[in-house]
Amino acid sequence: MTFSDHRAARFHCPGRLPGRLVWIFFVAAAQAQNWPSFRGPQATGILETRGVPISWDVETKRNIAWRTLIPGLGHSSPIVWGDRIYVTSAVSNDPQSVFQYPLAGQIDRRTDLAKHQFKVFCLDKRSGKVLWEKVAAEMEPRVARHPHNSYASATPATDGKRVIAFFGSEGLYAFDLDGNLLWKQDVGALDQGAFDVPDYKWGNASSPILYKNLVIVQCDQQKESFLASFDAATGKQVWRTEREGLDDGYLFHWVRSPRSPARSAPHHAHRRHAAHPRAGGAAVGRPSGR
Repeated sequence: MTFSDHRAARFHCPGRLPGRLVWIFFVAAAQAQNWPSFRGPQATGILETRGVPISWDVETKRNIAWRTLIPGLGHSSPIVWGDRIYVTSAVSNDPQSVFQYPLAGQIDRRTDLAKHQFKVFCLDKRSGKVLWEKVAAEMEPRVARHPHNSYASATPATDGKRVIAFFGSEGLYAFDLDGNLLWKQDVGALDQGAFDVPDYKWGNASSPILYKNLVIVQCDQQKESFLASFDAATGKQVWRTEREGLDDGYLFHWVRSPRSPARSAPHHAHRRHAAHPRAGGAAVGRPSGR
């Protein structure tokens, strides 16, 4: 299993740009299981194997196989397919790029609107060696982020043929497993922030999912929120369903029950959740609740 922690990287590398370490905890019995997206297979967060360590020690390297510094700042989780690990990061041109930890619990309007490189990394699972790194985009962010957040907070997804990286307002990208760009899509500038303070920007964090031939993204914002799907091979939009102005940009969606004959994509937002069937993306429910 893998784990990333920018705090450790900042501690071990003073004076450098904000970064984080990707760690791998050695689990012999789990070497063959893929972890293709946020929360793993079926978004359950469950590793279907036994003998997994439940503790580790970075300083003594107990249950640590290797560690690799990834430049930049990213809250995305690593994903695993075969013998490779994929992770995203956003590298700022500002050497004083702001990041606040621990959480302060109060309004903080500091941000970083300097030019960034929005990157995808591929690492060897056994050694931690960076096999390739690609710049998906190089630009100034279109929407500010919260100092607790990053511009690479959405976990990538893979189906073993392609790697999907979503940087919110900075775009949706598909690479093959060797790092070649297959396609990209602009979903527009997403006005994502606090529901009670509309001009207080948070930034994106909702992760993409791959379902059969579709890439599905949830783009909630202050107004004109939507759920959209794109052809995984070509990037062409398949459908897009507008939703009420549900402002959270960090909640996730998933495909419900693979054995259900009427599959749908449940998704959440502030005080609401809903489900969209696979055909056309029309809303089938929007009950109140968290």
